[in-house]
Amino acid sequence: MSFNNSIPLVDYGLVNALQKVFPAPIVAKRDPTTADKAQIGQIWVNITTNASWVITSIVNNLANWADIAGGGGSFTSLTVSGNITSTGGNILATVGNVTAGAALVAGTTVTAATGITATTGNIVASAGNITATGGSIAAGTTLVAGTDITAITGNIAAIAGSVSAGTTVTATLGNITASNGDLVLSTAAKGVVLGGGAKVVSGTGDPNGSVTAPHGSLYLRLDGSSTSTRAYINSDAGTTWIAVTTAS
Repeated sequence: MSFNNSIPLVDYGLVNALQKVFPAPIVAKRDPTTADKAQIGQIWVNITTNASWVITSIVNNLANWADIAGGGGSFTSLTVSGNITSTGGNILATVGNVTAGAALVAGTTVTAATGITATTGNIVASAGNITATGGSIAAGTTLVAGTDITAITGNIAAIAGSVSAGTTVTATLGNITASNGDLVLSTAAKGVVLGGGAKVVSGTGDPNGSVTAPHGSLYLRLDGSSTSTRAYINSDAGTTWIAVTTAS
């Protein structure tokens, strides 16, 4: 049903003979439509969904109802096809989800009580940090950080995708664990640095004069075929390596 009560109501007053009375809120079991015209400022309450609106204008005989909750209320879930931008405050989903079809951009911090999940896209921190203080960060595909990814007490989990860092992945208190896969170093002459500084590295050919590593580092020669060409120990923190005799 549409209606138009744009003429202010009046009643008899004590001081003035007639005074304007603002109409009571419209209580209905549905949302208002553009055909529901009323006095500007009229409140509409849908008692079925606990939602409310206020009419802000009537243009071309069509009523514009503004969702009051959209101005400062709360939602269980919010889905957008573009961007949600908070320039000074926070975007908080205490019990529901924040779902972005395109990009979710935060000038300072994105905080999740449980987890932040990217099912098809990426979570990108171009200048700041992605921090999980007590929960987990789960990436369905790729998690990319321009600087650091820090998990203080929780986990950084890539269930089906990968975790890629432009600079460093740091575990301050815990470990970096590959339960089913490997820790892969794809660049030649790069290896695993142990707590004392020694490195375990692999490659082809004799490392003497070509591979630099800390003193005591271990070099595993991929093309070694004899008892004296399979492994080497660095002896000068430079490019000098001593062959380790292995069993035949």
